[in-house]
Amino acid sequence: DSLTGCVDSFSADNLALSLGVSKYEPPEILTPSGNLTPLPDGVGIYDIEGADARPELVNALMDVSCCFTEKLEGTNHWISALGKDVTCGTRKHTAESRAHMAWQAAERLGLDAVVLKLAQECPGQRVTLRGEMVGPKIQDNWYKLERAAIYNFDVLVGGTYVDPGAWQVICRRFGVTSVPVLAAGMPLRAWLGGRTMAQAANGRSIVNPFVLREGVVVKPMREARLDFERLIVKQRDPVYLAKTEA
Repeated sequence: DSLTGCVDSFSADNLALSLGVSKYEPPEILTPSGNLTPLPDGVGIYDIEGADARPELVNALMDVSCCFTEKLEGTNHWISALGKDVTCGTRKHTAESRAHMAWQAAERLGLDAVVLKLAQECPGQRVTLRGEMVGPKIQDNWYKLERAAIYNFDVLVGGTYVDPGAWQVICRRFGVTSVPVLAAGMPLRAWLGGRTMAQAANGRSIVNPFVLREGVVVKPMREARLDFERLIVKQRDPVYLAKTEA
């Protein structure tokens, strides 16, 4: 079990080829800080299902050793390397220009160097750091930060996410700031302690204790799937939602 969990992944391109279909390429989107282009192969749109809509995901985690992290209110950020080629962007797009906020924050925090180093350790595989970008001009700067910050929540290697334990080792080794870890190594049932998911999601943010946290994210300590999807679930705090949507 290597530090970065370098593994081969199922290729969507091979599937498309066998089915005789072609990939749709969305047009570029022009922005003041450079063009936004489609996501590169191997970097998909990041989504986590909500506990309210997917109770079966919650049930599957009840007696499994889990990692519990704070869900932050910001915008999705990623930076990825394949060999020496580094790309960066937001949830649905790649930012071509280094003048884009996603690039500026990543370079200031040294994430470009980190992802390049990890890619060197996993030759031939794409390595992607995924995180939440928060700060000025993002979601009303909920955490009242003076500069943009990126809180990493996942490391993707060759199409597979590394286990939470390895993720924390990587963050510590390279000085990467992670999303706050609320607890780790205990079953969801024990962490809830009789509370509902909605009740457990409520609390103060570790990033800024003067504001509520948006919610929590729960995933197993060893990556797993439920049927054909990744086993991971989020719960947004109803109290937070009521205050922010009022």
